[in-house]
Amino acid sequence: MVLVMFGIRTHQRLMEKTRLNFSVSLQGQAVDGTATLDGQPVFSGQNISLGSHQLVITKPKADAYSTNLFIFYGAHNLGDIALKRTLGNLTVSVTPPAQSLIIRGPEWSVTLRNSSGTNVSVPTDNYYVEADFPHSQERRQVLVNASYSSPVQIAPSFGSVELGCNQPDATYQFQDANGQNVSSGSLPATIPELPSGSYSITATHHGHQHQSPVFVRAGETNT
Repeated sequence: MVLVMFGIRTHQRLMEKTRLNFSVSLQGQAVDGTATLDGQPVFSGQNISLGSHQLVITKPKADAYSTNLFIFYGAHNLGDIALKRTLGNLTVSVTPPAQSLIIRGPEWSVTLRNSSGTNVSVPTDNYYVEADFPHSQERRQVLVNASYSSPVQIAPSFGSVELGCNQPDATYQFQDANGQNVSSGSLPATIPELPSGSYSITATHHGHQHQSPVFVRAGETNT
């Protein structure tokens, strides 16, 4: 009886010291992850039972961590468990190539010049894509998820305008429907990559002006 009681007391004393200790970090920063042991919530410093267990740690925007443990008497220190940031694939295609292509997210961004697009692995999140053309701008928003590819296609339809004049030293101003100046210079001139729509031209020669409406059709050279 004495030996049995001594054994029980020893077991209780050792079990009191049988604890699981760990910390969680993501990209070098301490974070609070959701930890479970055999499917039940567990926290660092908690008493755990002897035998085989499975520890799983999850956190939004991070890959799940899982490991098998065999627990005997005493403290079990796992140290810092560094979670990996979840990544997803982002594919952007631009036709015609943009003068500048900006991809911007909370943790990752890039600016590309004269770009027809890119295919990159980025942290999962919402991203803004901005393609700048000579006379216009296209914007998109995309959610990058780890489970599927997130393609972004930017393919605006442009037309061009050829401007001619019977006077070699005439100048022009080419404006959009809002009266904003699109292009100016000497005639003759060619203005490429114009979004379809209504425009106006003002030609000037020795103080004389001539105004004309212009409608640009996509895919055409409008003379």
